[in-house]
Amino acid sequence: MISMEIWSTIKNLKKVNPTMGSRTIARLTGVSKNTVKKVLRDDGAPIDKNKSHLQIQKSKVANFSS
Repeated sequence: MISMEIWSTIKNLKKVNPTMGSRTIARLTGVSKNTVKKVLRDDGAPIDKNKSHLQIQKSKVANFSS
């Protein structure tokens, strides 16, 4: 999982210079070009799947204890 800082850097580089390729962005940010393509393809911000799972568990426990 990449950090929010890298994610926003990739999005901003592409927004400022739409002709910049994935390979160039990957070289500048130090991540894989496949990671860059995935970030640019996805619409939303990255989420930690483990944390979202914990939130679901907490809501289930809260519903059970009521």
